Amino acid sequence: MAKIIEPGAETAQAIRELYAVTNRLGALYPGRHFTPDGHMVGSLGEVVAAEHYGLKLFTASEAWEAAGKPQKTSQRSISLVKLRELNAGVAEEDRIGTRGMAGDCTPTIPM
Repeated sequence: MAKIIEPGAETAQAIRELYAVTNRLGALYPGRHFTPDGHMVGSLGEVVAAEHYGLKLFTASEAWEAAGKPQKTSQRSISLVKLRELNAGVAEEDRIGTRGMAGDCTPTIPM
């Protein structure tokens, strides 16, 4: 069974407001979909995880620079060698442990 990661109160409220806006837009424009997806959902997942684990996130540009040059598809591949190199630069006290969790963690937003 997945462990549920709860966002902080302010983050959860902002996400509820975001969904309220998407619902309002859907009511104003029937047949159009305003579902949060793609980049936004990824960023929401990052900030919820950062809150949960007490992480300091890189800015988007810092993360992209660490990943290397983009391919023709605009995607960036990263080798295991590069991941090991980046990992070696993380102090032991800054590493995230499993904190006794079994299985994956699924972020949820109480509505």
